[in-house]
Amino acid sequence: MLCVMHREVKVMQSNMFYIGTSDEDGLPHCRVSEEYYKTRTDAQAALDNRSFTERRCFETVFCCGGASCFCKSDRQVCDDPAPNKGACT
Repeated sequence: MLCVMHREVKVMQSNMFYIGTSDEDGLPHCRVSEEYYKTRTDAQAALDNRSFTERRCFETVFCCGGASCFCKSDRQVCDDPAPNKGACT
């Protein structure tokens, strides 16, 4: 699954696991899920089932202009996202 900025949405880890994206260097870029998970398995299941709650915060305002990280409710990537606007086409 990709976000509107064409970054891979995947399980990430800090003190706990979460769903997020990384930058070109593999460093954390954005936490997409509201939830933190105790195990990688739980986080992966939430990603696979798309059962996580999309986080609304400063990161998404900066990254995609406050729009959703995903295009439409099916969470598919936009065909042509506008840089820093998250606009779905």
